[in-house]
Amino acid sequence: MLDLGTLYYWYPGDINTAVAPAGTPKADTWEIYIAPSWKWLSLKYSHSIKSETFGVRDSKGTSYLDISANYPIPDTPVTLMAHWGWQKYKGRDTNNTGGLTNDAAYSYKDVKLGASYALPKDFTIGAYYTKALSYSKVGYGSFNDCVGANCGPYPKDIGAGTGTIYLQKTF
Repeated sequence: MLDLGTLYYWYPGDINTAVAPAGTPKADTWEIYIAPSWKWLSLKYSHSIKSETFGVRDSKGTSYLDISANYPIPDTPVTLMAHWGWQKYKGRDTNNTGGLTNDAAYSYKDVKLGASYALPKDFTIGAYYTKALSYSKVGYGSFNDCVGANCGPYPKDIGAGTGTIYLQKTF
């Protein structure tokens, strides 16, 4: 199967200049994608066609590659999940990265491993673990994660590994 499409991420409201410097772009992002899949394997390539990808200036052409597997174990209600992704930023945003290229400050790889269990009445319970790999502390680290004079923008490192447990209902 082949899926072609576009996604627009719209974040309503204005930029809070008490937190972000004046002139900071909104995080609104427009992508086009191609996503072939076969049985329980999928590959998706997304390409940003807007010059400000997720609030990063001069980042048109930024891409994300997603390789995923959702393998249903035969004769059981269990599905195993695995994902590897690569966000590759283009350009240079000197306002946000202290002179680093967008690639050096914001590109990352990520992984996700998990399992789900199908329950009666279209419910599913599951759990997974996610973690960013090969990411810059300048782009995704905490206030205390510094590389030279440049420190991370978040209260905690958002690339650190985390676990999630969920209950889902399909309507």
